[in-house]
Amino acid sequence: MKRLSPVTSKGKIYLFDQFRERVPIRIRNRAIAMLSEFVGTFLFMFIGIGGNSTVANDAAMKLQWGEGSPAADPAKIFFVATAWGMAVTVNAWAFFRISGGLFNPAVTMAMMIIRAVPPIDGLLDIISQLAGSVLACGICYALLPPGSLPPTELGNQTSVTQGLFIEMFLTAQLVLALFMLATEKHKATYIAPVGIGLAVFACILMYV
Repeated sequence: MKRLSPVTSKGKIYLFDQFRERVPIRIRNRAIAMLSEFVGTFLFMFIGIGGNSTVANDAAMKLQWGEGSPAADPAKIFFVATAWGMAVTVNAWAFFRISGGLFNPAVTMAMMIIRAVPPIDGLLDIISQLAGSVLACGICYALLPPGSLPPTELGNQTSVTQGLFIEMFLTAQLVLALFMLATEKHKATYIAPVGIGLAVFACILMYV
């Protein structure tokens, strides 16, 4: 087997480039797409959770200092929705040319169903998305103030069945936005991340 030797040019070593050229382009592209989904999902979750944390930490401080349980604040709901919507918009715009910027296993499965994403590629993307989400949550847990991470739970007046259908319809809204704006190619496809981010923004406004 031929050894890889460092090649220098203008003080740079291209050992990595030699190795990359020996990897089949299919594997190389799939690895890049998985890395894109991992990084994009991580950044999306990190920013979104951080935005939620800002509001939750304020509520926790009020409870700690005896100001009572804070009532629902429309400004805070708007802030949370904006944080998640902007997180999706920025990262989808950054990564959609590489891997599609899906960042969501439900969206990825929908793309697999319509055969816009091959099954194996979709499965690998889902693994990357889950890994990115777990890492983002872990880092947020380590960096953000104790008690500021918002719990994922249903409201006192929302049953499990109601929560299931609400989540189903909101996910359908997001998936349809992706289908119509990104999957179906047209002149406005290049700004599809804006519409997808607005879909997330609207869903959060409804569900927070």
